[in-house]
Amino acid sequence: MKNMHLTPATRLLAAAALAATLSLASCNRTANVAQAPPSAEVGGLPAWCRDATIYEVNLRQFTPEGTLQAFAQHLPRLQELGVKILWFMPIHPIGK
Repeated sequence: MKNMHLTPATRLLAAAALAATLSLASCNRTANVAQAPPSAEVGGLPAWCRDATIYEVNLRQFTPEGTLQAFAQHLPRLQELGVKILWFMPIHPIGK
């Protein structure tokens, strides 16, 4: 596989995607959340993720360009919609 040259903005978005995926993984743990106070951390679950909206992103289909840079322009709109966690579909180079 050839080295992909990424801009700093693309690297930042890729890091954000990884962080969002890891946040999602930490929210998938089974815990008795219903009985806990809203601000408490229960069974390793951060309180903020219990009712967080998760948005699945398929970069190739989200914009005509299919790039992280093109997707980044939509982040403010997704935040206004209440999205707290981004779940990125696997990001692979397009084969020839």
